[in-house]
Amino acid sequence: MTTEPGDRASQFDVAIVGCGPVGALLANLLKQYGHKVAVLEREPDIFYAPRGMGFDDESTRIMQSAGILDRLKAEGHIYQADLELIDRSGKRLGGFDRRSVGEDLLSGLHGHRHLTFFHQPSLEATLREEFATGENAATAYFNHEVTGITDQGDRVELNCKDRATDEEHSLIAKYVVGCDGARSTVRKTMNVPRIDLKYTEKYLVVDAIVDDPVYFRTMIPQGGYILLDGKEAGVLCKELHGHVRFDFLQHSESIGQELKTDEDYQKAA
Repeated sequence: MTTEPGDRASQFDVAIVGCGPVGALLANLLKQYGHKVAVLEREPDIFYAPRGMGFDDESTRIMQSAGILDRLKAEGHIYQADLELIDRSGKRLGGFDRRSVGEDLLSGLHGHRHLTFFHQPSLEATLREEFATGENAATAYFNHEVTGITDQGDRVELNCKDRATDEEHSLIAKYVVGCDGARSTVRKTMNVPRIDLKYTEKYLVVDAIVDDPVYFRTMIPQGGYILLDGKEAGVLCKELHGHVRFDFLQHSESIGQELKTDEDYQKAA
């Protein structure tokens, strides 16, 4: 169905462009306050692999205020993590846990632990289910790409296209919020510059899946481990639902080198 600007069904209080964790969480918060919300997302489905893996105490508080924190805990999509600092031989240098700082310092100003690990696909699925239920459910347009945004003073018109059928839609909203990531269409429309912080270090990010649930539960240590060394840097984190995250600093002299033998791979690892 194509909606025209004058069609009441196409008019919203807020249109959110992008349905990652930020856009989906915002839809839940606005729904609580009784706003009529549209969510537009260019991808048809949730990305299958974790990308983000942790959020801070303020984010946890916001999840709580949106009414989903207890569900995330009950379904095993998040857990509160300890961090340990190690050298390249695995020796413990310190940490951010009960042994190192005590229970009191583990909680931030917002009443939650400073770091909570999460499984992003499960978090996104939960947020989407929550904003789509109830009397004031948000309207979601998945697999829809925003092709144009026009500021009309007291309202904003959004043109979008169904990527499956090429059918075009028009929506009207009082406000538009850009939650559409680094290549944001909303940011470009507003002519907001993107600030480059000139970060030059490159990391190899590996997301591994342990198929054996017993091995994952008993043999992979809980929490996160940060490698501190004069020549090396890296992170190892136990995530959820069988996932383990490794981040390795890539030295400039090795970036782009071809790995030809098993010995090459072992040395790089």
